Amino acid sequence: MAKLFVKQAKQYANARPTYPQPLFQFIASKTPSHNLVRDAGTGSGLAAKSLAAIYKNVIGADASEKQLEFAANLPNVRYRHTPPTMSMAELEQMHVNLLRDNYKNIDFPFEPVNGANHTGTFKFVTETAMDFNDFLTYIKSWSAYQTAKAKGVELLGEDMLQKFKLAWGEDGQIVAKLSIYLRIGSAENA
Repeated sequence: MAKLFVKQAKQYANARPTYPQPLFQFIASKTPSHNLVRDAGTGSGLAAKSLAAIYKNVIGADASEKQLEFAANLPNVRYRHTPPTMSMAELEQMHVNLLRDNYKNIDFPFEPVNGANHTGTFKFVTETAMDFNDFLTYIKSWSAYQTAKAKGVELLGEDMLQKFKLAWGEDGQIVAKLSIYLRIGSAENA
C-alpha cells in the first residue's frame, strides 16, 4: 500500500481527520503497561501523535517512506519504515477487502488484551467540521481516487463537483462522521 500514498502523502497528512479521544482511552484501558505501544500502518503518524501523550514510547511503522516524512517529530516516537512483503496488486486487493469488512477477516495472530474476550473489531466514530474544499482535499487524498486518476479516470469531474456543491448547500461547513475500526491484541502469548 506504500505506493498508494506516494503522490498525495502531504495532502493525506493535512486532510485526514483526527481520531476520537475515546479510541485512545480504550487502547490505554486495555494495556496494563504504558511503556510501549506499536502503531502498525501509522501513515503520517496521526494516531502515534495521540498515543505519545499516553505511552512512554511509541513505535510507528509504515510501508510508505513518503508518508513517514510527514509524521510529527516527537521525542518519544520512533518511526520505522517496514517494506511490504506482498506485491502491489496483493496489497491493493487486501486494502479494498479490509475496508469492506472493517478489518474483521484480517489475519491477526494476537491474543485478546486485558478485559477483552476477542481482538475486535471495535468501532469508534470521529466527527470533524469540514468546508467544501476540506471535503474535496480529503477525497483526493484517498488511494482509490489516486489510483483511478493514474488510470485516466477523473472521479471528480465538473458534473460530479456540481452535484456535491448542490448537496453541500450554502452553510459552508458540515460535520462529517467517520467510522474507525480497531483491531487490538497482545503479542505476549501469541
